[in-house]
Amino acid sequence: MKPLLKSLPKMVLFSAIFLTSTMHTSAQSWNQIIKVIAQNNGGSSARSDNDFYARSVSISGNYAIVGAHFEDHDANGSNSVENTGAAYILYNDAGNWVQVKKITAPVREPFDEFGLSVSINGDYAIVGAYAENEDALETNTLDNSGSAYIFKKDQGGTDNWGLVKKITASTRAIEDRFGYSVSISGNYAIVGAHADDEDANETNTIDDSGSAYIFRKDQGGADNWGQIQKITASTRGIQDRFGHAVSIGGDYAIVGDPFEEEIDVPEANTIFTSGSAFIFKKDQGGADNWGQVQKITASVRAPGDNFGNKVAISGDYAIVGAPYENEDALEANSLYSSGSAYIFKKDQGGADNWGQVKKITASSRAAEDFFGLGVSINGEYVIVGAPSEDQDANEINTLTASGSAYIFKKDQGGADNWGQVQKITASVRATFDSFGTSVAIDGNHVIVGAPGEDHDASEANTVTSSGSAYIFHYTPPLPVTLITFNAVKNENQAMLSWATTMESNADYFDIQKSVNGHFWKTLGHVQAAVESDQLRSYSFIDNNPLDEDSPGHENLYRLKMVDLDGSFAYSRIISLSFDNHRQTILYPNPVSDKLYCNLTDAANIASISIINSTGQIMSQSFEYGKAGIPVNHLTPGIYLAQIRKKTGAVQFKKIIVVR
Repeated sequence: MKPLLKSLPKMVLFSAIFLTSTMHTSAQSWNQIIKVIAQNNGGSSARSDNDFYARSVSISGNYAIVGAHFEDHDANGSNSVENTGAAYILYNDAGNWVQVKKITAPVREPFDEFGLSVSINGDYAIVGAYAENEDALETNTLDNSGSAYIFKKDQGGTDNWGLVKKITASTRAIEDRFGYSVSISGNYAIVGAHADDEDANETNTIDDSGSAYIFRKDQGGADNWGQIQKITASTRGIQDRFGHAVSIGGDYAIVGDPFEEEIDVPEANTIFTSGSAFIFKKDQGGADNWGQVQKITASVRAPGDNFGNKVAISGDYAIVGAPYENEDALEANSLYSSGSAYIFKKDQGGADNWGQVKKITASSRAAEDFFGLGVSINGEYVIVGAPSEDQDANEINTLTASGSAYIFKKDQGGADNWGQVQKITASVRATFDSFGTSVAIDGNHVIVGAPGEDHDASEANTVTSSGSAYIFHYTPPLPVTLITFNAVKNENQAMLSWATTMESNADYFDIQKSVNGHFWKTLGHVQAAVESDQLRSYSFIDNNPLDEDSPGHENLYRLKMVDLDGSFAYSRIISLSFDNHRQTILYPNPVSDKLYCNLTDAANIASISIINSTGQIMSQSFEYGKAGIPVNHLTPGIYLAQIRKKTGAVQFKKIIVVR
């Protein structure tokens, strides 16, 4: 059996840095924009063996959260406590996702596993610590009773994510594992306790039948998150594990019960661990009461499917993962634990009825892929993780359990049909990375966890199963065909020009400049034609280009092409230097093994960084003698060499890596 967890140079240069001059922006795709790893507050590395960073992920707007439940150190990288856990807040800074905060529990104990579950929505985040022992006041020890922690943006300072509340179940017992799953949306949060034994009234003990708890903001005081309800399945069984997965959105919540076995919806037809899920609705049965409205199961059930292992709900749709299910979407072609997921729709088959509209599987399946071990839904898209899948996005280059994820879209292939639009994998893959163990989607961004991954963001510095997360961005279609984009010097000015052959609903062009490819300034605004099928030419003058006396004397320019509905895409990046001195030469170029520069140049260089398409530094060198700069670890493609002089001046050189 393939393990679920083990212990490029991502080649798309600065969005599209050295593409051919014609750019037709109507193509649609989800592209990796960054790989992120754990850092301590202050910027030092927080990576250690078997941290399993990104075992859990969540994303909301410009923020994301990543859990590392086996991390040992506090927020500053000190005070090691074995497997106490941590979580990390990421922020989308104009397209560059950066870590803004590492968070830990205020009281840390060994094996708490803070971060096994995480969720973020708006200004709040919740982190589960299912193996934590103390109550909210840090007293009354009960082994593995579990807890969860709610953090708020700007709590304790601008853009600081500070703890506002530790929450526990109103009635606690050993091994309840409260916090095994968490979800937060608006003013409500839900926490799963999949090993709890009692019903909602704390009577009728059934071992590990499971439960979940609803909390509300301002319940019991301003910004206090107070418990308002405990919920359990309408019919409970031994080791059903209700609460193994939870999700909440708007007026609905869904709870997974993956080991539930005896019964389909009419409470008959025993099938061992086939699994089920339960949907609850706010105000069902009374004001602010969360009442069960439906139990859902797969249309075709089999032993060990584990339907309900993962769940997600958004608007009128819900998705349920069954990672150990064997059949394809047509209930044929059995492949052991290839996995599947099921999409349900509100009012399908009757008012407030949640009916199955689609079973989805991967376009290419294999035994023990575990498709469905991660699921997320938002708007018209769902993403499903298959962490033990072996092939890349083109179904080649087998690497055992490297992992993948699949994106499906509503109405793809027919009304209310959810069709696969893309398979995504990490740009650099390795065996047992387990990419797809956790997934989350919101708007035009997805985040995918690879807790078994070993390398840092530059694909170096191996730390076994330290883990990483990958963020992908969807570029919506913009019907603009850009055929040229150029920059030339005119005395002390930079003259920019570009031309299009087709525009439809095109609003305007923003002209942007950068000195390093990371941070961009908008210089000006040129109106587009809106509608055109003719050759149209545009121009813009930068009256204040940088010169060599300024750090970063190389000018990088790009166009931001904005549609009438606000969607946008970027052009390729072009460069222009006002340096009148001899340029540093790196050779050979193209290069397969090492880059060299002459010794005269080397004496004036502070550093040379090799940068990939997303702006990540893939390698950095500080010595340039006869040893050269190794590039044989980079994936073939186009990169930028950023040459920083000791004077502070910067040059950029295009480097082509070949094999």
